[in-house]
Amino acid sequence: MTPGLFYAVVSGMLAAMASASGKMAAASSDARWLCGAVVTPAALDCDSILLYVRGSCFLLVFLLNAVMWTVFTKALRLSPTTLSATITNLASNLFFTALTGRLLFGETLGATWFVGAGLIVTGVALIHNAAADAEREAQRKTS
Repeated sequence: MTPGLFYAVVSGMLAAMASASGKMAAASSDARWLCGAVVTPAALDCDSILLYVRGSCFLLVFLLNAVMWTVFTKALRLSPTTLSATITNLASNLFFTALTGRLLFGETLGATWFVGAGLIVTGVALIHNAAADAEREAQRKTS
């Protein structure tokens, strides 16, 4: 695996983590679960600090997205093509989002999710290939 593709996978994972943090910040029941998992062993009252947990998750969304964009930019720079970095990022984001949803939130994934994810990845690949073909054609006409 090239360094660029490694960074693309990491940026996809960071995007999935940002999404999970956003869900924790927005859904009080999910934040309550997180608070209970972290705070209850410390014998603290979860209700009194739930607002801080949700606020921390909200801030984590911005932090993770900032790091994700930094890493993705590095992936674009180090990858053989922008297509490979974009497709790898997208596929890893879908994979880690599914994994996070299953492990943290108990979500189940049906066949339609897998078909939809496959169509999204295929569509992005087709769009990038068409753009690359148009760029090569334009370069050929100018030379």
